Amino acid sequence: MHSDPVKLAEQGGADVERAIHALRDAGVTTIADGGLQSVSQINAVKRFTELPGFPLRITGVVVADAAKAATLRPTAPACAPNGGNDCALPKWLGAGGIKVWVDGSTQGCTAKLEAPYHYLEGGHCSGEGEGRADYDSAQDIVDSLSPLWGQGAWRFQLHANGNGANKWALDALSRLQQSKENPHRVLLIHNTMGQPALSKRIGDLRKGAGVMDGQPVPALDIQVTHLIGHVAYWGDAFVGMLGEEAASEIDPVAYDRENGIPFSLHSDSMVTPTRPLWFVEQAVTRRTWSYPDFQKEYVLGAKHAATVEEALRAITVEPARHHELDTLLGSIEPGKVADFVVLGANPLDFDPAKGGDPTKISQIPVIQTYLNGRATGGSH
Repeated sequence: MHSDPVKLAEQGGADVERAIHALRDAGVTTIADGGLQSVSQINAVKRFTELPGFPLRITGVVVADAAKAATLRPTAPACAPNGGNDCALPKWLGAGGIKVWVDGSTQGCTAKLEAPYHYLEGGHCSGEGEGRADYDSAQDIVDSLSPLWGQGAWRFQLHANGNGANKWALDALSRLQQSKENPHRVLLIHNTMGQPALSKRIGDLRKGAGVMDGQPVPALDIQVTHLIGHVAYWGDAFVGMLGEEAASEIDPVAYDRENGIPFSLHSDSMVTPTRPLWFVEQAVTRRTWSYPDFQKEYVLGAKHAATVEEALRAITVEPARHHELDTLLGSIEPGKVADFVVLGANPLDFDPAKGGDPTKISQIPVIQTYLNGRATGGSH
């Protein structure tokens, strides 16, 4: 690892440049750095956005312990355009979120589950039981976040894969909201292991109908983001790791829809490729394969398939909402900046409800990517 992250940002290098341009070429305009661990890392990311020709915007999410250690306060864009100024929205959008990990990776056998991993003795994850959490209890999460929550200035993002971890996250958030109402949005990252009761609880909390420890919970704007690559890359493996029924419930879009929960799709880069149109295809088709031989291909959890329109919202306006940037970004409307992509075809034409072939969505070419109405690179 480079000892001086700011110097790394300034010097760059061919590998860094290729990675950045690959994001642009895939039609990405804004990314979230979801694990800033120090002031120097924050400064380095900000410095990246200030380099000549940098083609992306970045919003930052700070690790809770780092924010407490450095007594940080949330930051916003240096200026925001409106009818009375000539501000061009900067590429550094500030660091206004707090991040904690409630558990680890579902496929890595470290998600916190309510039931043991499914594989028989000798299989992947055998002997791991219900996985594990990064905390000993929901109350430990409350104790960790209380100083930051009490400021009333941060939005919060909790990494939770397993259904056990999601339950702990909701318990902690409910108690925190009872202690002091947080006006900002809260995000559950991954929310992988779907359960009807969990999603109903999220919906209830959003409506102000939540209850914790026998007491009502003030309304809390909880949203979710799914690592949709779980379906394509690990779906068949999850059938063995979790059991067929549980595997079919991963990334539970149907429950999001039923309970009015805004959801987005993400890559968890470098876990899966950052290709937004591939996210759309994965969410709409729910196709999975057996790796590495590809002898099986099938649909996993068909009831959780998204519509093309839902999936497009999940890579545009919904993530902007998560980061409280939706007054500026995420859609083309009066008052917002002109960040957009030009595609070689209309993804809505591939909607299976209209007779389209959604397996071709990821093949739609990205012709050009724009920030502030200006092209960020040549045609592709």
